[in-house]
Amino acid sequence: MIVIVIVGVLSALSMSMYRTAVRKAKYTGAKIWLKRIFQACEEFYYDCGCYPPDVNPDICPPGLCPEYLEHWPKASRDPFGAMYDYESHNGTAGKCVGVTYLGKDKQHELQWVWGFNHGTVGQILEIPTGDDLFIVIAQGIQTCQ
Repeated sequence: MIVIVIVGVLSALSMSMYRTAVRKAKYTGAKIWLKRIFQACEEFYYDCGCYPPDVNPDICPPGLCPEYLEHWPKASRDPFGAMYDYESHNGTAGKCVGVTYLGKDKQHELQWVWGFNHGTVGQILEIPTGDDLFIVIAQGIQTCQ
């Protein structure tokens, strides 16, 4: 009986550790996509002299795909079914550009202001009030019209 209890406890612990490892792996994939988008935006900027304008979530910014990024990471291809949102907003330092990954809850925590104020260009941040990730693409710039 004691052996069965021990095996049960070890099984429960290993399942919890397995779920945590799977979740981390899925978020690692999202971080890789954020870095790829960042690099594509940098190449776009060097060629065009501006960053693409703001678009709705789950849509590739105009001119970025497929020239600089083979495709936009669609929610249908994401392990959580979450979207990526390319954002361009006015901040204290001028126009700021970044990308939010909406995470497993698929809800937009709308923390880009926090991200622009706490992040540096190219840095991936974990939004503290939810499960979103955010990368700062550029600050104090102009977007293409």
